[in-house]
Amino acid sequence: MSGQKYVQLNPMFQDAVANWQKKLGMVDSVLSTWNDVQKKWQALESIFVGSADIRVQLPDDSKRFDVINADYQDLMRTAADVTNVVEACNTEGRQERLENMLTQLELCEKALQDYLETKRIAFPRFYFVAPADLLDILSKGSNPQLILRHLSKCFDNVHNLSFKPHEITGEPTKVCCHKHICVPIALGADALST
Repeated sequence: MSGQKYVQLNPMFQDAVANWQKKLGMVDSVLSTWNDVQKKWQALESIFVGSADIRVQLPDDSKRFDVINADYQDLMRTAADVTNVVEACNTEGRQERLENMLTQLELCEKALQDYLETKRIAFPRFYFVAPADLLDILSKGSNPQLILRHLSKCFDNVHNLSFKPHEITGEPTKVCCHKHICVPIALGADALST
């Protein structure tokens, strides 16, 4: 629009067009960053909030995520107060706040990837498991019955196991039985923690 003759010759129009270009450019930039923050926050929220094992293994990153989580939830609560997208995106400090959140979320994501890599090095079959499944296995590793659905991803031709009940309590033990062969399972939280 700024290239049209009646805008170029009229300084009032030129200023208004330049102002709108700046505002709409900021809307595009803020919404793009906001979308990235939302995707990363959504992926990491269930991991850092919902998994006690991850909180124990990555205490600094869990604290970092708690700060980000509080800031993000505050941002989302206050965002509903301004219904005009141009005003909401051009709020003072909004872009910087989102960029800071994105940087901190990327640090949490990197620490999580490093943690998963240490587990893959300790047990190479984990290289065949998707990161989300590996997190599920690690968070439920002390209870082998809960990770049965992931067996086929780690071991070929193993789709299910039955567990020998404890003689006194009747609770499933960490002894696996398949075709009358019973083997103690050493793949629990103790074996995976490094």
